[in-house]
Amino acid sequence: MATLQAAARRARDDASRSHWLDASRLRLYSCVAIACYALYFGIWLFRACVLKVPGVFAPGGDFVVFWSTAKLALSSGAAAPYDLGALRHVELSAVPGLAIGDGVLPWLYPPMSLWFVLPFGLVPYGLATFVFLVGGVAWFAWALCRTLPWR
Repeated sequence: MATLQAAARRARDDASRSHWLDASRLRLYSCVAIACYALYFGIWLFRACVLKVPGVFAPGGDFVVFWSTAKLALSSGAAAPYDLGALRHVELSAVPGLAIGDGVLPWLYPPMSLWFVLPFGLVPYGLATFVFLVGGVAWFAWALCRTLPWR
């Protein structure tokens, strides 16, 4: 009899307790994470664009390898991006700050991936970087809108 009463009490206690990770906590934790990302991104932008700290690149700083590869492939052929000297020269002409470190971002992708980056070589570096960043944000926003229930 005591076992049945203990089991009934345990079932009642389990039913009254909900999981600790409820919707309000998920919202709170998500907002805190977004605030941390925004703070980090703001500090990074301030250091890169306002203070111009050496070695801290502006957003899209690693995009220079894609643009340089496209520029080289359009002007010298598909094998040119694999020549580190030529690639370094084009990268440094676009982003002189690369000379602070090693100064080269090699093209490590297979030749068929050139088709994806060739259009970027048709426009100046600043415009190509802007289009790349805006395109990435738009793609992320599209995916977010497709997965969230409030659409």
